[in-house]
Amino acid sequence: MGHFTKPKSQLFANNYPSEPSQVISASEDLKSICAGYLGVKTTINNFFKIVQASGIDRHCFYREDFWLSYLNSGYLHRAWIIISPNLKGVASSRYQMKPHQFALLSCDPNYQALNSVVLLMNIGNLIITEWGHVGKCRFWSKSNIKAPSFYKSHYSFEELSSGSNYTQQDFFVKSGLWQKDISSWMKAKANIPIPLKISKNMPKL
Repeated sequence: MGHFTKPKSQLFANNYPSEPSQVISASEDLKSICAGYLGVKTTINNFFKIVQASGIDRHCFYREDFWLSYLNSGYLHRAWIIISPNLKGVASSRYQMKPHQFALLSCDPNYQALNSVVLLMNIGNLIITEWGHVGKCRFWSKSNIKAPSFYKSHYSFEELSSGSNYTQQDFFVKSGLWQKDISSWMKAKANIPIPLKISKNMPKL
């Protein structure tokens, strides 16, 4: 895999603009960065609200803290929610999510994914899916032709699960072992730094 690049949020740290035109350009770029950050944070928050509404996962706030630590460190660039049709009402009515804020998961009525919600993310050169109710995470490199694409309106189960480079089951979240395994793998395989503080609820990894 390629080397990890410096987050956009750090681009201006040592490069202060000296001309008025540069100030305007920098201002517009920073607006874009902030809009992107807020949009991704809202998507992550909405995902875990839907998971919590199901009442199935009691430890999802640990996972939310984990991904937000990568966002706050400037490593998480994109996020997108995919939900099964059964949960569309929860997203729309309870949390006032608009149709353009999520995609639908196509699944067999007899299949276990009937009540699933999936978080699709881009961290560095990795594409990641987390399945909300079972917590299984799958990782693809961007060069993997099986990696899911972003911002589609519909996805199949196969698109979000097949051909991944690595799969992590959601075991031992409360103890921090799940977080340690994922963060260590992303650092070793994709050169993505581990945030200094993974979670306020977790021991330092």
